[in-house]
Amino acid sequence: MKNLNRNPALHFTWAEKAEFSSGGFSFAIAPPCVEINGVLLHARPDLRQTEEAGVYRYILSEKAEALMELRSYPGFARLRYLLKGEGAELTKSKGKDNFSYTGFEIPGDSKITELQINQYAATRHAYLPQILERPEAEWLGELSFSGPILLAEWIPGPGKKHTLLCAYEHGGEYTDDFLKFNLRRKDGVFNVSLECGDGTYCNKTCFSDKNPYVTPWFQIGFCEGGREDMLRAYRNFVLHDMGETLSARTPYIFYNTWNNQERNRAFRGRKYLQDMNTERMLKEIDLAHRIGIDVFVIDTGWYKSTGDWDVDLDRFPDELTEIRSRLEAYGMKLGLWFNPSAAAVSSRISREHPEYRKQFEGKDVNIGPVWETEESYSMCLVTGYADWLIEKLAGIGERYGVRYFKWDAVDMRGCTSPHHNHGGEGISAEEREKNFRFQCGLSLTRIASELSRRLPGAIVDLDVTEGRRYAGLGFLAAGKFFHMNNGPYYHDFDIPNARDTYRENWNVFFIPVRRATMYAVNPSPMTLLFHPCSS
Repeated sequence: MKNLNRNPALHFTWAEKAEFSSGGFSFAIAPPCVEINGVLLHARPDLRQTEEAGVYRYILSEKAEALMELRSYPGFARLRYLLKGEGAELTKSKGKDNFSYTGFEIPGDSKITELQINQYAATRHAYLPQILERPEAEWLGELSFSGPILLAEWIPGPGKKHTLLCAYEHGGEYTDDFLKFNLRRKDGVFNVSLECGDGTYCNKTCFSDKNPYVTPWFQIGFCEGGREDMLRAYRNFVLHDMGETLSARTPYIFYNTWNNQERNRAFRGRKYLQDMNTERMLKEIDLAHRIGIDVFVIDTGWYKSTGDWDVDLDRFPDELTEIRSRLEAYGMKLGLWFNPSAAAVSSRISREHPEYRKQFEGKDVNIGPVWETEESYSMCLVTGYADWLIEKLAGIGERYGVRYFKWDAVDMRGCTSPHHNHGGEGISAEEREKNFRFQCGLSLTRIASELSRRLPGAIVDLDVTEGRRYAGLGFLAAGKFFHMNNGPYYHDFDIPNARDTYRENWNVFFIPVRRATMYAVNPSPMTLLFHPCSS
């Protein structure tokens, strides 16, 4: 894809302070400040050259250091910190997370804008961006908000405008105040800091050289122009530069078998999996080819049970061999549906590692039969299960030639186990659950990133068509979003579900019209930000 509207370079200088510059404007970024072993430590630059390019070292104490990883792009930069050391623990002496990641100064007359992208609108049944101007920052003198994107626009001289962007790559649902921007105005200057909110770590979280504490990625951008110029440049950055794989940005045309499966259940009185067989799939592939489909996705039901994720041989006796051959002959990619957090009660991973199951109030979380297959447990992605899942999905990709992975139904809430990697016995259930929510999405991104690395050309598509999903900037470095489905639900409008008429179908506007199916499509401003990243 051709990259247009490139910004001028954003130069980085590492000396007594870390500094970015572009077009005659420069600004320093503050070093991290974090509470370790009960003491608030202010990092100081270690100017000795590191062995790895793009890695810069801060000294925190005799026992701890912070390595800053920096990646540069035209007009933008991404950075994150890795805390290393021995005998070091992240602590909360005042009962709250205490970690200031970075900060900078901008003119006090800057026009401040907050851009939210993770607020779920039930009646539109989609995550919608909200652009909120923040004039109160100037007259209040102090202001905090979650973003995850901050824009600051000011006029350096006649006929000129400058705009600076700062953002963080996470996707906790709005009101999950994991990270936040703090603004303080004094002596004609805004001091902006990016800090943790609540839930980013548990008290006495250990880190070491072998197991560092890794922050989310942060973004900084600068352009000579106004807010709209920056937003155009930022969309270009997200589309062309931010992602680790170009396949996740290529605008393929997808077909998904769920359309017919839901029609079966809603209007024909059949089961969702009625047509889940080789003969039916081959017919649909032939039709898909005729209308120019690039990726053919077999939705739920191709597998015998979740967790094992083996092809159901009763439905596909040749293990998808003929389907794969037909797709390859047409030059089409094969896609499969997964719930990456589900494992059937009888699955090998669930039986051999019951400690990986999500727990809430001491009980394993059973999510019931998954689309007419076996009852399943919800598995915690903040355990060794994440590494197991990488191996499982990579093996499926290699074995069946799958290059599109549709991830669905990942609930970002609800694990309070004291035996996982989000807090132990000495931590309250509330704190463990908050840290699970924070880490779960980061784990999804890591799994998708590793999967894309092992399977060149692979696409991981995260379904964010429901609430409690990981919708934000975090996942876009590794994959893409499945952003809209077929409309709002009865409970979104507080309407009783007409069970007899719709046979338990939840969608309000999913109705029969001359034996066809009509979907209520809700165009969303989200597509203006990330098109064609969204499905």
